[in-house]
Amino acid sequence: MVINPRLTLRLERYIDEEIANSLQRLTGRAACAGIPDKPGPRSRKSNRSIAEKARINHHGTHRIPARRFITAPSGGLTPVEIGDYQIVPPEFWRELKSLIKESDAIIISTPDDEILDVWNKIKNLSIKNKFICHLSGSLSSKIFSNISHYGAYGYSIHPIFPISDKYNSHKDLKNAFITIEGNKEYINEVKLFIESLGNKTKILDKNDKSKYHLASVISSNLIIGLISISTNYLKDYGFTEKEALNALYPLISQNIKSINNNGLINSLTGPLERGDANTINRHLFNIKEEDKDIYISLSNKLLKLALEKNKDRDYEKIREILGGIYEETVHSQ
Repeated sequence: MVINPRLTLRLERYIDEEIANSLQRLTGRAACAGIPDKPGPRSRKSNRSIAEKARINHHGTHRIPARRFITAPSGGLTPVEIGDYQIVPPEFWRELKSLIKESDAIIISTPDDEILDVWNKIKNLSIKNKFICHLSGSLSSKIFSNISHYGAYGYSIHPIFPISDKYNSHKDLKNAFITIEGNKEYINEVKLFIESLGNKTKILDKNDKSKYHLASVISSNLIIGLISISTNYLKDYGFTEKEALNALYPLISQNIKSINNNGLINSLTGPLERGDANTINRHLFNIKEEDKDIYISLSNKLLKLALEKNKDRDYEKIREILGGIYEETVHSQ
């Protein structure tokens, strides 16, 4: 498969002076618009990554910007290794057909519900021998139905990373763990390319995506729901939301740091781990009814870890309490 060495990016909303100046600093040359008349010189080194072989175009309005590829050298690659960049203004792509023709890879970063629509628009164009990728965490490359019939290669590439701000989140994207799923023929090349940017990666099976995405949502989005519950209880003691978050942040960040360094079991602390049944009982007596099921469910998860950590400790009283048998008489202690 012959791929042009020049890396071309379609930056829909990121064509500005700041990017042009950054690009010039990174590559030692001024940014220019348009598709080059001739491809850049090929590297003499063998087994170079896809980064300096492919022209990659970005399609969509997802918060993950194509700008990531411009900042890639700060993740560990030098301008020589990453190849030549070209900023292509959006007005160049007046026809989707031209976009596909001038690209070796298309990255679809639309919301999940729109990926199929984009695929249906491009699949009958000249996509033979091209990489068609999307950035969804929940969808696999199967969304590109019958892609082999069109001679293209489908991939889902997902950063396990919170993208809350499309103008700033990309600055730390080099730290994201990225999963890859798709056509086996070139999946190792895709993996090596991403790893060359400094990211850790893992190849997923197509059947893994639903539970995989669920894991990400629980650890990212649902955590915000739990912190929201905590801040609401602190507001009962006169905390503002900002004060509550400031108070909780060291607790949250140190726990996450400990989990990363020591694992789940060795990071377990608190009344449940200590076997403090009376404290658990008071919590359940005072908790809001709408939060009780969450508290009990998560406490039972912690109980399993506590039993593994402290095999000789008696947790029977706590097990009874979490099963719904708790005493009202201890709430005032």
